[in-house]
Amino acid sequence: MEEAHRNAAFTIYHAYHMPKLEVLESNIKSLGGNLYEVNATVWNSRIVPTHSDHDVNFKIERPNHIRLEGAQVVTGMQVLNSDFNETKEQKFKPQQIEIPTIDGMSAVKVRWIVKGNPNSAKVIIDSPKGGYLEYPLKDSENKS
Repeated sequence: MEEAHRNAAFTIYHAYHMPKLEVLESNIKSLGGNLYEVNATVWNSRIVPTHSDHDVNFKIERPNHIRLEGAQVVTGMQVLNSDFNETKEQKFKPQQIEIPTIDGMSAVKVRWIVKGNPNSAKVIIDSPKGGYLEYPLKDSENKS
């Protein structure tokens, strides 16, 4: 009975630490000429990553999708280093950025360049382990 209790406690604890994704922040910046830059930061608040290294190396499960809907996307990219403005452009389907994994207790930044004002757009996170989340954009540049 003691062993069954320990096994159940471990299983519940492990289930609690499965990936939980949320959008930490988003912002919209005007670039001029009816173009806007949309940035979003997706945070995994739990310990387990959305994909294991084995999964990523052998492409077992599809990657995480972070999508922008409700705006005309010109280009989409993953921000690798925001201090040096280093990005990795997604050429195919730029509105849906594919992220191989989001590590536990870490964040991923994404950016889109859109035509027209994206204030009514929303960010959609679709992850096999991390779940499905819709997040309306918040324009932090125009907040008071």
